[in-house]
Amino acid sequence: MSTVSNGPTSGQPTDPPAATSTTEPTLISVMERNIAALVRMTAVLTSLADRIEVLEDHVELLETDAEDQADGGDVEPLTEPNPAPLTPPLALRCDGRALLSVADLDGVDLSAREMFVGVVLTEAETSDLMERLDDAYHDAAAHMAASLRKRGKK
Repeated sequence: MSTVSNGPTSGQPTDPPAATSTTEPTLISVMERNIAALVRMTAVLTSLADRIEVLEDHVELLETDAEDQADGGDVEPLTEPNPAPLTPPLALRCDGRALLSVADLDGVDLSAREMFVGVVLTEAETSDLMERLDDAYHDAAAHMAASLRKRGKK
């Protein structure tokens, strides 16, 4: 604490001046959007990792079948004719809200809930989307860096 040396309250303790905040609302907003985008990308990458794991298992079964057939044995194929597609249990919206798949909610009254219907993007569409998001992140970062540089050169 410091003391004031002049005025009618001379000698009385006062609080130090508040430190100025370097976090502006626009910066917080950009950071929140970036975090939400990173969460979405994590969900996409997790989904892709799950799909890769299923494909790796499928390839392993196919290789085993091919090896058994090359040995000349009459072996039943180990592959499933039509493996069941994976239903992602969760998705995240760009505003950070989470979506839960209704696949496991049979019998639950969802009439008061906001519903979302979407489509799964192809690998090419997902790649295009990720490229566009990457461009947007770099653009936003460049704008923030320019703003910080401008403010830092006073």
